[in-house]
Amino acid sequence: MEAYGINLPLLLAQLSNIVLVILWIGLAIAALLRLNRLDMSTGVRLGWSALILCVPILGALALLITSRRST
Repeated sequence: MEAYGINLPLLLAQLSNIVLVILWIGLAIAALLRLNRLDMSTGVRLGWSALILCVPILGALALLITSRRST
């Protein structure tokens, strides 16, 4: 592929980055929508929102896992 000017390892790295960003955005949207439906105080909701947005994939997964157990 190098003969065509395409660096295969770099291409694979970029594609994996794109997949991770799409996964992050999808999980964040799903978690924020679920957070909107949960019955929580404003402070707790604000804390969860900050965790979801600041800790890319783990924050959203943590909310989705813990909210599924509590419902």
